[in-house]
Amino acid sequence: MIDKRSIKILNLTNQYGKEFLECFRDKGFVVRKGVAVSSRIDPSVFLVGSTISVLKPYLLCGKEFPCSVMIQRAIRTQSLQIMEKRMDTQSIYGSYFLAMGTLAPYEVLGETLDALLSFLQNLIKDDASVMLRVSSKDSDLLTACIDCAKKRKNVLIEIDQCPAPYYRHHYGLDRERITGRNFNLAVLCKDVCWADIGNIIVIEKNGVPFAVEAAMGMSTLITHLFGLPHTMLGNIVADIFPMKKLEDFWIGDCVSVVNCLRMEGVIPNSSKMQGRLLKRYEKVLQFLCQENQLNPEILLEIYREYEKKLRLPL
Repeated sequence: MIDKRSIKILNLTNQYGKEFLECFRDKGFVVRKGVAVSSRIDPSVFLVGSTISVLKPYLLCGKEFPCSVMIQRAIRTQSLQIMEKRMDTQSIYGSYFLAMGTLAPYEVLGETLDALLSFLQNLIKDDASVMLRVSSKDSDLLTACIDCAKKRKNVLIEIDQCPAPYYRHHYGLDRERITGRNFNLAVLCKDVCWADIGNIIVIEKNGVPFAVEAAMGMSTLITHLFGLPHTMLGNIVADIFPMKKLEDFWIGDCVSVVNCLRMEGVIPNSSKMQGRLLKRYEKVLQFLCQENQLNPEILLEIYREYEKKLRLPL
């Protein structure tokens, strides 16, 4: 059952996570530790799906706040219904991933972009480019992109090539009148097309900018840097469970989610939404494993032990 390849994704995850945190720590950012995905630290979501869910109190405090950087276990359940209905889909995204993010005052926009570009350009080939996709309507973001492109080699700028909603970000804080304007960072995937790997968002209250966020997913980063067909191949579960077809990706996804929630003490079938979601993922995992003559509990045990080799402040 165990793939005998080298532990490539685990090594990449530990390396990239360490370098991401160090790039921002060198800029004066404080490294924050993650929280339980099921913690409800952000009451607007049942499962933490981003670093901003953890850092959101800074947006609401109305006071000065420190520059923060963190890596957070995250689950987004958009794929669950796809798996339950066995839908044939072109989506390459799974539910579970490591979210990499920062939050800082608006005045640190330039330093945030510079640190993120340092991180990315240290990972890819010297002659490979990073593209910044920005709207001309956001003059401050466009200026930050142009300034960085002047200082750095191989930074390209794409202006107004996406629909207007692409450059806008929602935080679920409409009542507080907190919204976001973003630009995305992309890399060349398989030397064929540009693929988004993260974004930088200026956060506003009543139209006045006061914070800047950087956000990126570890699995998405690895997937596009190496031209992989699905983000589960950029997840460490790929090191212990070989995945080739769509159902394999679903099994790997369910293993990651079920392990995460079980380790946090979530109980399936409970009255809480987290328990109901766990029950649904467990049901999909049981069905898929039965079809493929796999033992889900053995898979979960192997993955649980393997994940302990992560060396990140999660």
